[in-house]
Amino acid sequence: MCCAEEDVKLKIKNLLVLAYHESRGNGHAPVSRASDIETIPLIEADLKIRCQQCDQLFDFTMAEQTFYLIMGFMGTPHRCVECRRG
Repeated sequence: MCCAEEDVKLKIKNLLVLAYHESRGNGHAPVSRASDIETIPLIEADLKIRCQQCDQLFDFTMAEQTFYLIMGFMGTPHRCVECRRG
């Protein structure tokens, strides 16, 4: 993995941690602390998932997977974005 990819992943993690703290009412908690970043496992690749409603494949991106982990969601989405908007 090149440095640019690592920088992008770290920035995404920082933004997600910041969004998590803001959604919890903690204000602008520092996201550069090692404890905030190290608790988020590194996601290696996008996942292809089959939508249970329309039977089409959709991507569960690395950013979405990281968001799910931060928010404490278990598992993966069962429906694609289009079906969720539905």
